[in-house]
Amino acid sequence: MKLILEHSETVFDIPQQGGLRIGNDEGCQVQIDHPEILNLHATISNAGYGHVLQIESIPIMVNGTAVKSCCMLYPGDELKLADWVMMLVDDDYIPKAVSEPQQFKEAVRSEELSSVFGLRHLTGEQSGAFIKSDYHHQDGWHIYRTDSQLALISNNNKVFVNGQQVGESAWLNNGDRIHYHGQWFNVECPGHSGYSKFSPSHPRNVMLSESLTEESDSDSHQAKALRPHYWWITLLIGLGVLVAVILLR
Repeated sequence: MKLILEHSETVFDIPQQGGLRIGNDEGCQVQIDHPEILNLHATISNAGYGHVLQIESIPIMVNGTAVKSCCMLYPGDELKLADWVMMLVDDDYIPKAVSEPQQFKEAVRSEELSSVFGLRHLTGEQSGAFIKSDYHHQDGWHIYRTDSQLALISNNNKVFVNGQQVGESAWLNNGDRIHYHGQWFNVECPGHSGYSKFSPSHPRNVMLSESLTEESDSDSHQAKALRPHYWWITLLIGLGVLVAVILLR
């Protein structure tokens, strides 16, 4: 993972140990000369399970949201500190171009779309909203669905995936972070690497849940079918007990 300063395009590697220090202290790798920035201001460290931003002073804007103490960071995240803008880039990410982008404009796709994979808004009024159909941005770039994948068609717009600008097109994978002019989206594609089999929305777990629900519904229907006959059963048992008492006398 790398941190890039937008104004100078200076690139900093985030070390595996010790972290990347930001501030104007002599020990900081990222030197920021600004009156609001004092000594060690923040650290980006590799925690094993992901990258963590730890803030020591005034808040840092992460994707437009003020963070006061700490948060997880992902490729494509934008950090703004005073007048400085920085972006996290996954230097291992290599976009795989779509060989025939025209296929999506001509293809007829089923309306019965899975609700367990798609695109999730991360910013704005629609933050958290899940998109399970094709997505068409007003500026002309698109994200199309196949049975198991998402494809981004940029139409010459500057769309970034994991901090890197994609060309005309790119296949998207689970966990990819899309950034376009202050808007962020997260790709959620079950069945791809990184998609947890323990997730409630994993297809196998969804199928299991639906199966259990169907069995529960079936048992419920059987129980309801027996309810009208319960009084007959009670009456027969009562008559049997009465006959037994009479015979024993």
